[in-house]
Amino acid sequence: DFAAGPLLETADGVAIATYDLGGDGPPLVLAHATGFHGRVWLPVAEHLRARYHCIAFDARGHGESGKAPGGDYDWNGFSLDVQAVVAALPDAGDGRRPRAVGHSSGGAALLLAEESEPGTFEALYCYEPVVAAFDLETEAQRGDPLAAGARRRRRVFASRADALANYAAKATFSRFDPAALEAYVEWGFYDLDDGTVALACDPEDEARVYEQARFNRAYQ
Repeated sequence: DFAAGPLLETADGVAIATYDLGGDGPPLVLAHATGFHGRVWLPVAEHLRARYHCIAFDARGHGESGKAPGGDYDWNGFSLDVQAVVAALPDAGDGRRPRAVGHSSGGAALLLAEESEPGTFEALYCYEPVVAAFDLETEAQRGDPLAAGARRRRRVFASRADALANYAAKATFSRFDPAALEAYVEWGFYDLDDGTVALACDPEDEARVYEQARFNRAYQ
């Protein structure tokens, strides 16, 4: 279960959707990976609610949040998303800073937010964060296979059931916990007028996120 939280505005004017995933204890911010959304954390939150008050959000260009201004997915923008979420957290009254968990680009976003405002978090757990050391001049000359793959991604399906069956048959998604895959599909699509469904994270936006991945400064 979850409750829709406030729609926040970042420092650069992007609307960020938030979700209260429940729980008791100090706040725990959950940051998703590229192409996903905040509510994909619901199955994980079930194991954390006894210790933490779980708060998730849709990063810019994902889920129900707004797109990046001008389609520029510089990863510093994702740190602004995180900062907006942290600023809106309920005051626990004990002066403790929040903790956070991030997967992939979500992990990098948390690190960038902490680097931008040191002391934002009490602790971070980052799983597969995108923080490699790249030679920027070399990387600028290379293509990005993840971006190319995103642009080929199928955007529209006949129904959520059709999308779920399609993903479950793929090697990567077949290894997902079924509850996580169902959460991804349930809230990762929106309804079209003709009865079909479309990805909430547009493939072009996802591709642009990947293209900017190698230029983020989280490693430094």
